[in-house]
Amino acid sequence: MADDANDEFIAGSDLEEENLPERKVLGELEHRPRLRDEDARPDRPPDDDDDFLAAVDEEDPLDYYNAYENGRLREWEARRPIWAREGYPGPRDYDATVFKNILENETLQKYVKEVQVYTCETHCDHHPKRAFELYGDGWPPPMHSPVYYECIGQLGEIPNLHSVNVHFDRHVGDDGDVFQQGEFQEEFHEDLLPKILHSLNSATNDIAFRNYHSIPREYELPELLDKVAKATSLRLSVAHEETHPGAGSTYRVGNIHPFWETFPARFLQPASSTLKTLVLYSDLPLGWFPKLDLRDVHLPHLASLTLTTSSTRTFR
Repeated sequence: MADDANDEFIAGSDLEEENLPERKVLGELEHRPRLRDEDARPDRPPDDDDDFLAAVDEEDPLDYYNAYENGRLREWEARRPIWAREGYPGPRDYDATVFKNILENETLQKYVKEVQVYTCETHCDHHPKRAFELYGDGWPPPMHSPVYYECIGQLGEIPNLHSVNVHFDRHVGDDGDVFQQGEFQEEFHEDLLPKILHSLNSATNDIAFRNYHSIPREYELPELLDKVAKATSLRLSVAHEETHPGAGSTYRVGNIHPFWETFPARFLQPASSTLKTLVLYSDLPLGWFPKLDLRDVHLPHLASLTLTTSSTRTFR
């Protein structure tokens, strides 16, 4: 047995190191260190767990060990912090408090160059039909924790931050089963987006929005267009409204035609002298209907261009 407490095998079990099959990893015997977190991981699997007992082969020590690990994992999953939100849906893989710890550490700050701001679950696909299955009254409204707001206000403290990517849910519409209804992004532009823009420093020149909704022009911030005008990279995927849950995007509702008719003058022409990378996705085909005329757009420094129709792809 190793002297280091972190290399001990499971306390209280009959599993001995010499009984484990030897597996070579990079020429050395593989050991699984024990994580000493008694609150999150019990010393032994629960005796009354029928699934655990059914899965264990008492004659196979390795099988017992794997079943034990699965039991600890289930116990740990139940204690994972909910990221930036109060209540389901998550995202559960992120903890705003952890990010805040990085923001408040001068040593770690300088290594952060890109920040992803999620306003929804990380898969960005709260499908309206799933709302009916999980919640009879539709998706719960998105609610961000105070720590989430604090982190956004501190983004400007990151000295080498050059890229910010804001993620929205890809479904939008007025139906109650849509997770982020049309007014959500309008409210985001009035509340959270100004905090993001005001906190960014001059080094931030890569701006990206995933599932940016074609909101009316009166809700767009002058600060956003000013920041885009100074960007060297603009990555934008646009999501359009659905007429009813699960129907998919449509040309018939929302602000789709005014949005695209004025898009070049608002987003591209002001950045003509700085833009080097342009990525533009839309979940509906563009060009003649709705009209997207790029003939007056001249980007002399452009080195990379991506124009495509896509509703689910994640861009980086």
